[in-house]
Amino acid sequence: MKSKYNEKEAKSYIKKYAKRGVPKDLALRIYTTQLLGNDPTVVLHGGGNTSVKSSLDTLLDENEEIIYVKGSGKDMGNIEEDGFPALEMKNLLGMRKLTELDDFQMVNYQRKYMLDTSFPNASVETLLHAFFTS
Repeated sequence: MKSKYNEKEAKSYIKKYAKRGVPKDLALRIYTTQLLGNDPTVVLHGGGNTSVKSSLDTLLDENEEIIYVKGSGKDMGNIEEDGFPALEMKNLLGMRKLTELDDFQMVNYQRKYMLDTSFPNASVETLLHAFFTS
C-alpha cells in the first residue's frame, strides 16, 4: 500500500482547523481519517475507527488527558471535528478493573465521560483505543 499522506496537505488541514479552534493533533487525525475513509481498498463505506490521545485545559483550568474517538455513525471519508467526541482518559482507564460490563453500561459510561454530550456516541471500540498503549 502506498501512503497518500502529503505534508503540504496536512499543514493546510492544521491551518484550516486552527481557525475553528481545533487543536493540531485532532486536525491531523481528521486529515488521516479522511484519507483512509476515501480509499475503498482500506475501508468499507462509512466503516472503521480512528482516535488520537491528547490533552486540553478544562473550564477549571486543569490539564486533562483525553482521547478523541471517531463517533458512531460518522463516515470516515467526510468526517469533521464534530465526528470526534472527546472523552476523559482517567475515567476510561479506570474501567480496566471491571470484571464485567454489558453493552448498556459501556455506552452509558462512555457518554458520562464525554466532554461534550452533544457529540455522537463514541465508537464501541473506545475502550480498546483508550487501553492501547496506556
